[in-house]
Amino acid sequence: MSSVLSIVGVRILSSGLAVAFYSGSRGGTGKTTLSLLTSLLISAIEVPKRPSVLFIDLGYEVNSATYILFSRIVPPTYVDLVKADEVDLCEYRINLNGKESRLYFVSCSDVLVTDDILLKLRHVLPVLKKEFDLVVLDFPSSVSKYHHELATSCDVVVLVSDCSELTVKYVTKLPIPGDRYVVAVLNKYRKEFLDLKLKLGEVFPVVYTVSFESSLELLGQGLQYFLKFGRLSKQFSQDLVNLCKFIYDIRRSCRYVYRLCR
Repeated sequence: MSSVLSIVGVRILSSGLAVAFYSGSRGGTGKTTLSLLTSLLISAIEVPKRPSVLFIDLGYEVNSATYILFSRIVPPTYVDLVKADEVDLCEYRINLNGKESRLYFVSCSDVLVTDDILLKLRHVLPVLKKEFDLVVLDFPSSVSKYHHELATSCDVVVLVSDCSELTVKYVTKLPIPGDRYVVAVLNKYRKEFLDLKLKLGEVFPVVYTVSFESSLELLGQGLQYFLKFGRLSKQFSQDLVNLCKFIYDIRRSCRYVYRLCR
């Protein structure tokens, strides 16, 4: 782990991709688990070139990605990101069963989140997109109007629902701008919930299912504990890889369009 990057000032032109993992409703959908595992896997890609990935944890202290990785808040937090004139970001290297993930990480904060902080973070996002290939924002389960505006300012919105009719109904009614890539993810999926997948498909052009995986409960003991004792099923692993490929391919196609229009 070492400080390798300083972000100073604001640049308008962006070439990276911002991805919001969002549910806009209650907790327990598995959104944080998916956002963290997706970020770790994409940051382990080596060919043709390892993408630089920044993860921003907007969650609360309990059950946040910060506590899964570190069991405590490790500076900088996202509040530091918008309040400090200069922020040093660290690259964390994590061994994933023989593959090395290299992830930049911004922790959640124990400071009360204000609307002003969320507005400033929205304005900082273009700077981060200039510095990183992929910026992943993991949103809390309980959100405000300003959380929603920040989420929908991202290039890709990954709407995560679990297999409950209430959550699916809520997700399908979220107002998302028409110029955003939107992918709906039905998490903790079993075949008997096909009707919920079809309901999502009536609203969203892209729907992924991620199968139920009981061993993910071990993440509550921390990532290292999970890597030591957890075992993922082939189906869950393939579902996760498919989601990563979708996000990674959007990143590459967006960068290509940007070069053509330059």
